[in-house]
Amino acid sequence: MALIPMETIQKRDGWKSNSLGGFYGWHLSQVFETPAILLNPALSAFYDLIPRLGNGVNPKTGLSYHFCDEDLNHLAKMFARVYPADYPYFKIFLSNRDEVLPFHYLQDVYKNHITLDDYGSHRFEKLELILEPVKSILQNKENIFNF
Repeated sequence: MALIPMETIQKRDGWKSNSLGGFYGWHLSQVFETPAILLNPALSAFYDLIPRLGNGVNPKTGLSYHFCDEDLNHLAKMFARVYPADYPYFKIFLSNRDEVLPFHYLQDVYKNHITLDDYGSHRFEKLELILEPVKSILQNKENIFNF
């Protein structure tokens, strides 16, 4: 699996992402010290993706990929570098019906950063339920890091 070199990633005002992208958004938030809004993030991706080792097909794009131990090791190194659960620059929205990721683990570890509700499945079908809270977070610029 090809990874984008860190030196090619530009700093942004913030990150919004979900699933495995949530893992990367969380990581980049900490690297660049910018806020992140994460939806059902795979924050323990290095562990959660073990069953996905081998060849696969992206369901959205149809592209084939190969996911190997080296990829897992890279994710684990990223996680180890920026792990602190009390990092203040992110807000997590978790669906209590996520069938892909163990939301109970995230709820325990990141309890100060989580809003848990029925947002649908892992795909977060009820996105409209978080629009107002997210708008409020983004409009409150002076306290953007104090979700």
